[in-house]
Amino acid sequence: MKIQVEEILQGLPAISDLSRHALEHGEVHDLVVARTRGDLQIPTDRWSSEQREFLASSIQSGLNGLDLPDSAQDSLNALAKPGTFAIITGQQPGFLCSPLYSLFKAMQTCKLASELSEEWGQPVIPLFWNHADDHDIAEVHHSHIQNRNLDLQKVALSGFSSGRQPLARIHLDEKAQGLASIRAFLQQNFGMYPHGDEGVDLFLPRHGESLPEAMTRVFLELLGPMGLVPVEPDWIRQPLSEGLAQIVELGAGEAILASKELPHGAAIDPSGASLLFHVGEKGRTAVRWQEGGFVIDGQDGAIDPKALADRIRNKPKSWSAGSLFRPLIQDLALPAVAYIGGLGELAYHAQLVGVREATNTPVTAFIPRVSAFLIDSECAASLKKGKVSLQQVIEAGGELKPDESEHQFPEVFAEIRRILEDTKTALNSQRAPLAAIEPSMDRGLKRATDQMAAGIEKLLATARRIHQNKGGKTGRHLRRLNNRLMPRGMPQERVLGPLEFYVRYGPEWIEALYAVFPSSAAHPLALTFEQAQ
Repeated sequence: MKIQVEEILQGLPAISDLSRHALEHGEVHDLVVARTRGDLQIPTDRWSSEQREFLASSIQSGLNGLDLPDSAQDSLNALAKPGTFAIITGQQPGFLCSPLYSLFKAMQTCKLASELSEEWGQPVIPLFWNHADDHDIAEVHHSHIQNRNLDLQKVALSGFSSGRQPLARIHLDEKAQGLASIRAFLQQNFGMYPHGDEGVDLFLPRHGESLPEAMTRVFLELLGPMGLVPVEPDWIRQPLSEGLAQIVELGAGEAILASKELPHGAAIDPSGASLLFHVGEKGRTAVRWQEGGFVIDGQDGAIDPKALADRIRNKPKSWSAGSLFRPLIQDLALPAVAYIGGLGELAYHAQLVGVREATNTPVTAFIPRVSAFLIDSECAASLKKGKVSLQQVIEAGGELKPDESEHQFPEVFAEIRRILEDTKTALNSQRAPLAAIEPSMDRGLKRATDQMAAGIEKLLATARRIHQNKGGKTGRHLRRLNNRLMPRGMPQERVLGPLEFYVRYGPEWIEALYAVFPSSAAHPLALTFEQAQ
């Protein structure tokens, strides 16, 4: 299997002024934005042998029970030794490891670490921060697939409340979360493909797993051979909490407020933002900065930074960082060269430079993640038969429609619509006589007529779609392209997950994708699959 790589230069959404400045100048607010690996420099090694050995052994313990590929083990062994650095990326653990860009970020991290190791002549390892501290279950408990009718379909775990428990604490139950029925549906939808059952078994969480554990298992199998090491925050809570105590004590709360005055503004308004969390039996409770101290939601009075730092050190497992503080504690706990993230992440990383200076935290370079569209063989055929380009699909926001003048619909469609219009006219003509009996009846008849018309219009739309699909003509090809390349009007990588492609191509797809995936890219990429003859 080969993959052809092309840059996409037109048709994409505009980016923010901050992102444009960063990509043009290679910095923003004194944060280095590395556009190629040549923009990176070997950092100072600030980690003692004891710290490194603790990190490596803690991560090793977290991975116990999993099949650790040799290359991932080599990365862990290297982490324990002086002079080893890391490229870090991360993401919330989504159901079925979605969205796709989580995989892309991890793959880019492996590629860049490998290239820097060779260029610098010293080990650089790839680490994936599996954000198990997050508690927004509604954001990650579902994925989307394109079903056999080429519709976009949401697949979601059931039985969840919107509680504040960290994702690491939520272990899935086969009955409560409907894992068995989801498995049956996915097998029915993907079972015809060469790797259908294998893919469903790999990506579907297992009974008793948390979403972070499922993602660690999958990414270790897919990218562990490229050296990737997933890291869950609970595994290294001690150094993370020490870093959190340090920044709290040295004035991060006060310093973060100054980011509101930056030329490009603050991506996250620090006034009242959840800077860190207290983690108790009932879940996470936000801690915010107010003038003079930190305030825990639901509690009276402010806490002095030094007093809060002492609390964190005394009970390190009871605290975690919010979005703004997380990059800081990562860079205090892990020997980072750079962080790979999206342009949305860039915005809040950029507002932290002043906080880093105030809290003696290293300023770690930021690398924009590679953005890509995967054009599998089915989509490639549909682009050709539909006589459209990827650019047209993107520009239309996934709303390309066939030219109905070229499609002959059955006469029954027009006849039903004629009957509907005549019926609406006849019913509306009776509104005044009915109102003479009771004035409110006028509105009641109008509402009933509108509901009837909406129901019939919905039925007609479904019938038209089925007719187009049965014809196997342009409409079916455009339907595939809309829902697989721009689902919900968004780039594929933000909605679909890797399961969609694994079931068709299996592990060979990961190997072929890694072979061409770049360590950086100035523009989004179109990656077209070419099956070997």
